[in-house]
Amino acid sequence: MNQIKINEEGTPDQISHWAVDRPSIIGLCIQILITVSALIAGVVFLEVSRRYEWGKIIYFKRLSVLPNNTPEYKEGFISLIKHIASISDQWIIDNVGLDAAMFIRMFKLGAIIFGFGSLVVAPILIPVNYFAQVPDYENFDNSTMPFLSIGLKRFSIANVPNHSNLHIIHVIFIYIFTIFVCKKLYDYYLEYLRYDYDYKKEETIRAHKERLGELVQFRTVLVQGIPSSYRTDKVLKQWFIDHDIGDVENAFVMRDFDEYLIKIYYKRDRALRRLEDAYCTWINNIIDYQRKSGHLIEQSNASEEVRSISLCEIVTSSEIENKNKNKNENENENENENENENENKNEEDEIQEEKSLINVDEPTLSNDELNTLKKELADNEEDVVDNIRRPVNENVTNVGEEEVADVDETTPILSRSVVDMNFVIESLRPTAFKKSGGYFVDSIDYYTEKLIKYTKVLKDLRLRFYDDDGSDKSVYTSSGFVTFKNQHSSTIASQVLLCSSNNTFDMICTPAPHSHDVIWDNLDITIKRKIFQNFTLSVLTVILIIFWSIPVSFISGLASIDKLENLEWLREHLPWLVNMKNLELLETFIPPIITSLFMTIAPYVFYFISSFQCFESHSAKEQSVMGKYYTFLLINLLFVFAIANAFITFLTALVQSPLSILYTIGSLIPQGSTYFINLVVHYPVSIVTTFTMPYLPFYYWFKRKLCRTPRDYYELKNETIYPDYCYNLPPALVIIVISIVYSIISPLILLAGFAFCIIGYFAFKYQILYFYVKEWEFYGKQWVFIHDRIVTGLLLLQVIMMCIFEVKGCYFTGIALIPAILGTMLYYYFFKASYERRTIHLPLDQYSSKTINYEHYRMVTNEALTEEGQTQEEEKIEKEEKNKESKDIKELHLEEIKKNMEQAKECQTAKTPGFYENHSYFCPLITSNLSGLWIPSQAKKVLGEENLKKIGCLPDNENYESIKEKYKLREEDLKISYYFDDQWK
Repeated sequence: MNQIKINEEGTPDQISHWAVDRPSIIGLCIQILITVSALIAGVVFLEVSRRYEWGKIIYFKRLSVLPNNTPEYKEGFISLIKHIASISDQWIIDNVGLDAAMFIRMFKLGAIIFGFGSLVVAPILIPVNYFAQVPDYENFDNSTMPFLSIGLKRFSIANVPNHSNLHIIHVIFIYIFTIFVCKKLYDYYLEYLRYDYDYKKEETIRAHKERLGELVQFRTVLVQGIPSSYRTDKVLKQWFIDHDIGDVENAFVMRDFDEYLIKIYYKRDRALRRLEDAYCTWINNIIDYQRKSGHLIEQSNASEEVRSISLCEIVTSSEIENKNKNKNENENENENENENENENKNEEDEIQEEKSLINVDEPTLSNDELNTLKKELADNEEDVVDNIRRPVNENVTNVGEEEVADVDETTPILSRSVVDMNFVIESLRPTAFKKSGGYFVDSIDYYTEKLIKYTKVLKDLRLRFYDDDGSDKSVYTSSGFVTFKNQHSSTIASQVLLCSSNNTFDMICTPAPHSHDVIWDNLDITIKRKIFQNFTLSVLTVILIIFWSIPVSFISGLASIDKLENLEWLREHLPWLVNMKNLELLETFIPPIITSLFMTIAPYVFYFISSFQCFESHSAKEQSVMGKYYTFLLINLLFVFAIANAFITFLTALVQSPLSILYTIGSLIPQGSTYFINLVVHYPVSIVTTFTMPYLPFYYWFKRKLCRTPRDYYELKNETIYPDYCYNLPPALVIIVISIVYSIISPLILLAGFAFCIIGYFAFKYQILYFYVKEWEFYGKQWVFIHDRIVTGLLLLQVIMMCIFEVKGCYFTGIALIPAILGTMLYYYFFKASYERRTIHLPLDQYSSKTINYEHYRMVTNEALTEEGQTQEEEKIEKEEKNKESKDIKELHLEEIKKNMEQAKECQTAKTPGFYENHSYFCPLITSNLSGLWIPSQAKKVLGEENLKKIGCLPDNENYESIKEKYKLREEDLKISYYFDDQWK
């Protein structure tokens, strides 16, 4: 088949304008077969996996961590699909969030757009393009099925001759398609605003208990650039009170965190985990010993008292002698104990609960002592090798019936045939080798001592964190949080000009992100530094995107038939592959696969870059990565990868004649039509790998093998995965935008786009409903991102089509598209001016759910004015009383610590995801619960009562008194709380 020749005057000879006919229909059919096979394999894998308990734990995570916000579980695949389809957007908003709902609605909108195109545009444009020039079947090698050998170019605008009146039909459908897309975008945007208004109202939040923490968020503003004269909690609060913005509940300026506090916090966590691991090692050693030598106890001929000894009861010879003496006394005491058992149990629980809170606000160490101790603890590095099992005498561990007489004389025994179990259990305690001293230490005692030291210093450091009186200005940063008593006041504060300073960066007030969304390390960075870093990294991103196109262009160029034919290695090792038919198939398959693989690393690079832009919240950082990744994908896919063979030529022509940009674009862009059809057909394979995540079972199995402590099992069972929209949304949105761009050029892509959106809708909706658990919420603002990019796609479609008409010599047809371009731009400007601010701030009239009768309001206005003087005075007095009743920052800090201790419920229930916990705006480093020890329940059987009493207690050795005196340890400081747990194993 000969290429269609077009007017090439003024165009470099190297540019082959319409070289899009080689990939054939049979190649597309094979690509569809591969995609369908991958989908079936993914569905079968998911169905088989969820029949097992581990499959439900992995792929239906929300059922265990958020059962009240997860739909009902369905067994059959068809039942599950029907159930997923029946769940409304409103249910997703109420139980998952606005971000998730808007992400799903993107696929829903895409399916509607491409469904309309498949039913209205494609049935007319495909025949028009196909029959514009009748194919000559006699020149095809495939005589039995010549249709399958036809290139996909036949179905595109490339098959329409130059100067053809058929292009009028394309213009008509551009207008129809543009109007339909804009109408749907308008409807969906208004629905998003309605969802956003309802979602942020106080009555809506109170109706969902898991969202109560957001009440504080919507009443709080983040203040940056606080002038040095206002950098104390009381002054900042008074400043907002004096300006009568609204009733202020509290305000505090962020402090500069002490590096020693951070080090000790993480050292405590490490010591806690190692201590738990040491206890598990000890328990496992005892269980192994019991399994190997427990039969000696059962076969011994010792006295009745000795026979009762087992590994579950640790006794010594002196205890046996006292047993008979105390027997009668114990019987009398047991009667009284049984009568008071329930009362004592309740009292013990109350005492234990009170102990966790007692004296929590009374530090015993002075500031000078704390400074000395924290430096000592933070600077001392650990120099031990952990959990080396102390070897037990073989005569003890391998005693048989005939070897009882051979027991070492130095071995403590209860009789000739029974070894003293107290000695055995003590000998099985794990040890740690101290490299600095060259000797062994008991691991449990060593880490218990460390843990108690870290805990004591941490508690006193946190309690003295807000002790300053404002005299030391160096501890204050330029950022802080102000919480009002209603949303109305916080909305006003975030929209008005607060400060008349000549410094434009003073007192910048924005809505506060969720407490779990805040990146605390970035709050103390000045705004000037953030602007400088943002500008520098933005320039770096542009350079990266430009230079990334070089390897992409090179690799994609290797996938062309001309390059494949000249590969010597291919000719030597795979000669059967070097024929036109096979090379056409390779050119069909290789580019989409290379694209997917080469683009995988890009979001991680952009995430790394965005980490240095000092965003105040994870959601803002995610939005930045989303924008970079989308731009990168669109440029590289649309302008680099699809026209890789002519990309350098394109740049050369652009440099030589910038005015020829429209002609050059119109010549080169259509070359990518067949590539993008194959890419859109191939992309559901990526979705399959996303929703099945076939590596997860192996990852789960591997991590389970590494679990040793109850905390390890607990964290594995409650580990959740966040729906990374910055990774998942841009590729899907680029596919939708490119399908829109090529919808008129090659209408076959509309069918592929429709299938892609349907598959993406069900795949990601399943993950949103059953798998993903959010860690923060951006309240659907990515819908603004989606809306703007789809409008940009429409503009690209119109401009590229105008360029194509110019190349084809249809100048008046191209001019006819100018009103469509201007209309789309006007629509975009209208929306940006009218609705964008409403996505940032909730309008004031949305805070009241009541309908105001303005006629009645006018009637009573005059009566109200007569009493205005009295009411203003009463309101002033009431406001002063409220301000006196408000608590200072230290009291709020102590309340937050106590609340976190009460909320912890360590190892009792499934871990509540961080976003759903109720926290104030305090850094978790200074308010989070200091966890106690989690010990396996088996310890009750194998350690014995005496050892159970010692769990978490400061070791009673030669260092006991010196440590107690040095750290001023109170009774409650001498012991770390512990919990028995095995339910998560």
